[in-house]
Amino acid sequence: MVATLKDGEALPFDPYASGFNTDPYSHYTRLRAADPVYWDPLLRAWMLTGMTEVKEVINDETFHVFDMGKPIGEMARLAGKDLSHLVRTLDAMTFLRNGDDHRAARRALGLAIARVPFRDLEPVIDDIARKLASGLATRRGFDAAKDYADILPARVMTHILGLPESDGDLLKDIGDDIVRAFDIVSLRVYQELDRKAELALRHLCKRVEDALAAGHENGVTVLYEEGAQSTEDKVMATATLILFAFAVGTVTTSSLISFALDLLMERPDLYARARADISLAAEVAAEAGRLQSPVQRALRLATEDRLIGGKPIKRGEKLILMMGAANRDPQTFSEPDSARVPRDEGRDLVFGAGRHVCLGMNLAKIESRVTLAHFLGLPTLERDGPPTFRSSVTVRRLATIPVKFKGV
Repeated sequence: MVATLKDGEALPFDPYASGFNTDPYSHYTRLRAADPVYWDPLLRAWMLTGMTEVKEVINDETFHVFDMGKPIGEMARLAGKDLSHLVRTLDAMTFLRNGDDHRAARRALGLAIARVPFRDLEPVIDDIARKLASGLATRRGFDAAKDYADILPARVMTHILGLPESDGDLLKDIGDDIVRAFDIVSLRVYQELDRKAELALRHLCKRVEDALAAGHENGVTVLYEEGAQSTEDKVMATATLILFAFAVGTVTTSSLISFALDLLMERPDLYARARADISLAAEVAAEAGRLQSPVQRALRLATEDRLIGGKPIKRGEKLILMMGAANRDPQTFSEPDSARVPRDEGRDLVFGAGRHVCLGMNLAKIESRVTLAHFLGLPTLERDGPPTFRSSVTVRRLATIPVKFKGV
């Protein structure tokens, strides 16, 4: 079914079209062809698909990030429902903040992440990946997403934050669901997410209290001291920061790793090259990230009148920056829909740009490189069925990647 206006004219972009989640890129191509700066009459927002235009908005501080907590909170108020735990979690997210508030929260998260220097962290990541890969080597086959890519970032984040490793599974499952709040979903789904956020926050408040009572520094205590100075309930404020840090430190990284593993299975020639030269692991991850863009889009709000791509953007209008489209812009990348390793042209937006560039970018690059290296060191693998996708649209993720050892 194709979305249309009242006069029957088909819209060039329909995020609810059948198959959109599996392959949004043909939709982006059609939208870019219609206009790289397109006014969507149904979403009542500007849709930007060109790399030049997207970067211009990202780097212009007069375009503020859009606070998702406010409309969700207003929806709850009108419906007579309580979504306070979900809204509180969204309010903690640094990429939904602006100005001094954004800088303060970003500084606190940066201190927590930097508490373990990368030179000390990489051997930890290597050890986690090695043990996971060794366990998989004894099996006929496995799910490269669920059994490998999804597990490692969770274990790394519990190590950085100073949480028990057992917290990883609980927080990973909740983080996997929380990102659905960035899509347009029903009130019922928001209520489900609120219940999960409440469960996570209650658990993390206990972790904060335990860390403070123990009296030694870890990522939790750093966030408590640096991240919630002006808040009455510092324990709850710290818990929301931990949940945010864990979610963004695992969901997008596991997505990047999964897409890189899937690319290797999709391209046996590239898989063979990378197995022969493990140093290509970083390049494979980078190109998979560009091709699949774990974060597909970001919202901005114009605070002043601006001219973008020749279009007058008025104060108060919303803009949807389609990073997934920009990362395949033919004006920036030759053969943008094909994997080229190495690719020595253009700068993608896999980790964003400007003042909201991903704080964990370097960590994610290390995790993806190390994880792929150990995957490549396993006996030869091949597909054992098609990959499947999760339902989220804003954060694009593979749900499963069935693989088996060749000849088994």
